[in-house]
Amino acid sequence: MRYLETMGTEITRRHKITYLKEMIEKFFKERPKETISKKRLLGDFGLTLASSERTGTEILKQFEQIGFIKIEGDIITKGKA
Repeated sequence: MRYLETMGTEITRRHKITYLKEMIEKFFKERPKETISKKRLLGDFGLTLASSERTGTEILKQFEQIGFIKIEGDIITKGKA
């Protein structure tokens, strides 16, 4: 039973990562020179996926670590990766 709980958690986490990545990619494809509000993105993430702001923030930090995005306060810009 523990294995199934872990699988559910893993699938859910991957879904959340994919959701944020696709939202960011779509935004910068449509508006390459604009910025994203971190607060607004996290609000949309939380309401759409019934998730916490903390989870969204952790995922965004990981995206920043790999260079996918750059975060400065409330502003998210496209990374170099």
